[in-house]
Amino acid sequence: MTSPVYWHPLFYQSVMRVLYGKHFEERYRALAELIPENVSVTEVCMGDAYLYRHYLKQKNIEYVGLDMNPVFVAGALRRDIDAHYHNVAADPIPSADYIIMQASLYQFMPEHKPIVKKLLDAATNTFILAEPVKNLAASSNPLLSCIGKYSANPGHKHAVNRFNRDSLLDFFHQFKEFKESKEIKGGRELIGIFKK
Repeated sequence: MTSPVYWHPLFYQSVMRVLYGKHFEERYRALAELIPENVSVTEVCMGDAYLYRHYLKQKNIEYVGLDMNPVFVAGALRRDIDAHYHNVAADPIPSADYIIMQASLYQFMPEHKPIVKKLLDAATNTFILAEPVKNLAASSNPLLSCIGKYSANPGHKHAVNRFNRDSLLDFFHQFKEFKESKEIKGGRELIGIFKK
């Protein structure tokens, strides 16, 4: 069953604002700074398309948003965003200059490596992966850990595994295309930049 956080875009955004606090906008700003104007972008697991609506739209990019949550897709379509219902694991990825995945790779663990290979194949220039490295699921408090693990089901399964900083960096280095990492202000997410 889909977790309540994914029931509506406004609820999703509210939860994200609580989790990231004063650094909420930073997580989008950091990604937007990596995207130049006049390029094509495919964002997988786009959520409420906040990155596009508030940061990328003004860059005159050709954007496609993909998500397996029909509520998020419908919400994006109502805003005239080119959005599609999409299963990253099963469906082909539309090719673009830049492919972006933000805070979603953990949902595919332990089958995450083939997902990244697939996203890399779809990128003609750069693949950008932002992933949480500080999580409620890793809390020493059993109740908080349980909430963190079982409140992140976007519609296909509960994601109980998470990265930390070291494990994510180790994962990045498994790919020859990996060029650099950047920490998002606040320290909750790490960005990996992969160049073709």
